[in-house]
Amino acid sequence: MAILTSSLGNLSGKLGNLVFRVRGGKTFVSKAPKKRKNPLSQERMSHAVKFGAAGKIAGEINSIPELQEIWKKQFKTKKSIFTKIFKSVYIQMEGKFFNKSGSLVPDYGFKINGRVTVGMNNFLIETEAPSGEGILESGEKSISVVGILVLAEPGINTVPDIKVEKIISWPPEELKEMDSQTFLFGMSRELQEAMRIYGKREFHMHIITRDEKGNIARFSEMIS
Repeated sequence: MAILTSSLGNLSGKLGNLVFRVRGGKTFVSKAPKKRKNPLSQERMSHAVKFGAAGKIAGEINSIPELQEIWKKQFKTKKSIFTKIFKSVYIQMEGKFFNKSGSLVPDYGFKINGRVTVGMNNFLIETEAPSGEGILESGEKSISVVGILVLAEPGINTVPDIKVEKIISWPPEELKEMDSQTFLFGMSRELQEAMRIYGKREFHMHIITRDEKGNIARFSEMIS
């Protein structure tokens, strides 16, 4: 319904298929938006959810310098690599969840077994000794773990459906040929609260080795 807002007769509101708005003493007229005749189908809604989740995950991967460096080396570019990451993530998505057997990098790395143990205010990532894959032959001197934590299925409706946190161990630890590798991460109060709110959590990590100059040498397959 149109409303008289002043003695000059300025209109504000909807009149028929027109919308009147007053800005700075002037009246602006536009067509009213059309109502959607057909609601989004379940298939299109699922696509939208998957698209949004893939975007969040790709964004976090792209924000991790080590993973971004691997992507740029793979495609021999210094430009933004986000689109490549997004396409790779989207293909590996199962609904709004990342495929546990997938990869955060352009290719699959060397095999390694690992596990994650979650405590009250920290989590521990342990992997087997990486010597079985002959990675020391390339001159690797240090090792680190990088990846993401995906939280989903919140217990309340006031938070996003999916939350993604980056995982980066720094500085790199000394690479020991026969020893298992252990990485301890403290959780902020915000992350501790998120871990309580979200019912599903997924850790996706890669082991990364560096040479004596600190350059990335190789990476493992994804540990989840």
